[in-house]
Parts: sequence; structure tokens; C-alpha cells
Amino acid sequence: DMMRAKAPPSTRKEQMVSREFMIRDKQTILSDGNTERILIEENAVESDLSYLTIPKVNPDAVLKADIDEWETLFPLPGTAMLHLEGTYVGQTYINPSIVSDTLQVSFGKDDAISVVRTKLSDESDKSFFRNRVTRTISHETSIRNTKPTSIDLEIMDQVPISMRDDIEVTISELTGGELEEDTGIVTWNLQISPGETRSVVILYEVQYPSGRSVYLD
Repeated sequence: DMMRAKAPPSTRKEQMVSREFMIRDKQTILSDGNTERILIEENAVESDLSYLTIPKVNPDAVLKADIDEWETLFPLPGTAMLHLEGTYVGQTYINPSIVSDTLQVSFGKDDAISVVRTKLSDESDKSFFRNRVTRTISHETSIRNTKPTSIDLEIMDQVPISMRDDIEVTISELTGGELEEDTGIVTWNLQISPGETRSVVILYEVQYPSGRSVYLD
């Protein structure tokens, strides 16, 4: 005998400014003051799982799911409960009004991935003849994967950009990272094996007039 497909718990009717769900079966709501949850719609979607870390802001590595063609799900705005491998991991807010082909959902940080950002050098050299200061700064970000599986990790950092003609920024090292020149954002996409430690370095030089205050992190 052929298996009969399970009927969806509701039917959906789309209006110009509203969406109506009609529950197929009768529901029992107890009069005990407790909140009852009723399944309205269920969808299975494919997603690409990867990690993201922005160590200049926060050293955590966050697991995220990128869902393509999510518009077909017709999601409602609101709080979503997240479960990973059968375990509740937290909540996130789903905003279907975003203008993007990919819906990104965060599952929170993973303590099995260690991220450390360290300042390697910060040196200043003043030229009395040119009346300019040259400051050289470098940072190293090290990532260790203690998980039993390989991970795909995106690292984002930033180098300064100059909006003035008398301030010059020279990038010397990015360890293969991709630089977005308009924002100074540097991105690395790494695959890290179990137990492996990887490091990336940014090294840049800033020249500016003596006596001018320039904040560099």
C-alpha cells in the first residue's frame, strides 16, 4: 500500500493586507489559565550552516543558517524558537520585510570554537623634516576548532580608511582576506579541521600630520 501524505494542519488564504489560517481539526483548549500552542503550518527547508565571528566587536563564534528562497514560506514577523539537533537553543526575531534573497537565522555562540584577537604591534615614527607621523599597527586573530567536525567560518575585521587628503593609509598584510575599500571591512572565509588552529593578520600603516589627533584601534 502507498503511504498517504500527512495533511497540513491548516489551509492558508492570502488577502491583499492580511493572511488567514483555517485550522483543519478541532482543538481542545483547557480552562486552566495556561497558554496553549497550536501548530498552524510546518515546512522543511534546506539551509547552509556556517559560523561568523567579528572579533573586533565580540570574540564569540556564532552559528548561523542561511536560507535561500525563503519567500515561498510566507513567514510572519515575530519571535521564533530555535532548536538545534533536538535541543532548544534560544530565540530569534524573524523579519520577513528584509530586502534580501537569503534569510539569515542565528543559533547563538558555540563555545567549542575559540577566537582570540591580539594586537601584535603599535609603533609610531615621527619625521621632523616632513612634519608627519607614521604609525604602524598589526593585529592577529587566532581561531581554534575543538569540535569533532570541520567548520566553515567567516571572519570579519576592519582597517581604517581615510576621508582626508593629508591622512594616508597603506595596507601591508591581510593574510588572503578580501578588502572592501569603501568601508575598510576585511573578510576571510576559512574551513577549519577538528583540533586545528588558524590565524589571520592585518597590518597597516597610517601617515598623518604631526599635532593631529588620530584615533586608531
